[in-house]
Amino acid sequence: MAYSEFKFDPKFLQEQIDSAKAALKDQTGREDFVAHACEVIKDRLLENNDEYLSYGPYWWALKKILLVNGLKELGNTMDEPLSKEYCGESDEATITAAECFREDYFTNFFEGNNLFDLDPEAESQYLLADPDCQTLKYRGRFSSLGLSKEEEREWEQMAAFFGYDYMN
Repeated sequence: MAYSEFKFDPKFLQEQIDSAKAALKDQTGREDFVAHACEVIKDRLLENNDEYLSYGPYWWALKKILLVNGLKELGNTMDEPLSKEYCGESDEATITAAECFREDYFTNFFEGNNLFDLDPEAESQYLLADPDCQTLKYRGRFSSLGLSKEEEREWEQMAAFFGYDYMN
């Protein structure tokens, strides 16, 4: 499969990085672009576990960066080929590409969309699904229901057996 869609020019990304780093320094005094971005993205993901979908094909490379920067709750599920294909030349470039895609996502897709045309020659679309993020979503809903750990496991097993998101 030849992935060619939703790619950003490295020069464009560098301009975006330079601008974001300058804004970060001016607004917060911080210079740690990657650490700051990881904090912001972590907050988004923990508030809405489906937020990962808005990063589209950049999700997997972004997830690697988040894991390295301490967001272990995301689990280890990975799409290696896509993470290698949709990443920047640096962590800064990957984060910036993911954020640029996210901006386009909310303009061009409906919220919750998980199908992406990555190869114009392919007959099918790429389905983005991260079971680790889905588990986070279920756990958050379980805690609001006041279920015991044993009841949570039973519901997780039932959901896995039936293969659907029973909580929506």
